[in-house]
Amino acid sequence: MPDSRKLIVIGHRNPDTDSICSAVAYAGLKNAIGEGPAEGHRAGNINAQTRFVLSAFGVSPPPLLTDVHPRLRDIMIPRESLFVLRREDSLATACDIMLENRFSFLPVANGDDASPRRITALQLLALASGRAEGEEAGPLDALFERPVGDYAEKPAAIFGDTDLVRDVAHEVNKYNDGGFIVTDGDDRIVGVVTRMSFLSDTRFRVVMVDHNELAQAVAGIEHAEIVEVIDHHRLAGPQTTQPITFINRVVGSTCTIVADLFRQRGVTPDASTAGLMLAGLLSDTVILKSPTTTPLDVETAARLAPIAGVDADRFGHQMFEAGSGIEDVTDDQVITRDQKTYTESGLTFSVSQIEMIGFRSFWSRRDGIVDALGRYAAGRSLDVAALMVTDITTETTLLAIVGSDRVIDHIGYPEKAPGVFELHGVLSRKKQLLPYLIEIIRAL
Repeated sequence: MPDSRKLIVIGHRNPDTDSICSAVAYAGLKNAIGEGPAEGHRAGNINAQTRFVLSAFGVSPPPLLTDVHPRLRDIMIPRESLFVLRREDSLATACDIMLENRFSFLPVANGDDASPRRITALQLLALASGRAEGEEAGPLDALFERPVGDYAEKPAAIFGDTDLVRDVAHEVNKYNDGGFIVTDGDDRIVGVVTRMSFLSDTRFRVVMVDHNELAQAVAGIEHAEIVEVIDHHRLAGPQTTQPITFINRVVGSTCTIVADLFRQRGVTPDASTAGLMLAGLLSDTVILKSPTTTPLDVETAARLAPIAGVDADRFGHQMFEAGSGIEDVTDDQVITRDQKTYTESGLTFSVSQIEMIGFRSFWSRRDGIVDALGRYAAGRSLDVAALMVTDITTETTLLAIVGSDRVIDHIGYPEKAPGVFELHGVLSRKKQLLPYLIEIIRAL
């Protein structure tokens, strides 16, 4: 039986264009072939290049998802499905609803749903038996016409809709209650959880695209059900309890893989989706100039461009021009753009990358950017933090790097300034710089 939980398709933190576009496109494919519902998400802010691409093809930015920890809002019985009493409702009304639905309690709220109280079946039973504290014996009909607000009590525990399921599942064991009121940040009733709520599989179903390393994934991924991985990077993938679909191909972009999956399934993407996949492909392959470019990338770009209604080379240059400026971003934002973290031989290091047209704006801010790298490394206990500044017109990268002298002293490229090396012919983090750094680290 198909799983009705929505499929979350999401790329890595500090997302680049390929990460965003492959997530949106692959979610669209899953829905088109009846394997949804699926929705593309992003694990971080959208950069200028990606904003240009989304705008060019009339696509709204995918929703931001900063973690995949299940929360009470994901498992609660929502407010619209509840019987919520008002303080002026009668005890008889409460009794009828509880008997008909076999409820152990009902929430009681003011007119704005704030300051929640509850009335329980045990309270009503005590009233009916004449055992309620301070209650004189009298006709039941008269008694049960009284407003429920006179008897509603404050629950022993109320939980927030953003509370983590795993924390609340432990907390409820302190109480004998069968259910608990859930409120939002304004103390309004938004739902109820019962003990049965915690028995269902609360994990998010996730497809990881454009990455397979947990260190690069959205927070809480270790608590999610990873059902697929679609990627084109080195393998450092998650361990799973069940077999999953894991597609890792030697191509220039994840969008290339997704576009080929469209072709394999006989689905023709609409113009917007074709445009997104083309953009992700052109971005990661630097308009098919990167050494990561394969014949499949070239073939796929030629197939997608007519569907998207653009000239691939012209659009690629427009896209890079739109994303090349750093004038409107802080140094901290520059050094975390398209940032990925790796662990190798006991050392943890990060490599970010930005593409530019010319290096003038980098040199004018070099000191601030290098200082920001140092703060970033210290704040995250990294052994090394690096930033690739790639000029797509000269096919040259400036590498700003801070951290372990044992690593930096082994870099064999010309040092143009303290902590800044010039790497002629280096465009790719994945295929050129990362293997180079790993080789240095392994040799230490």
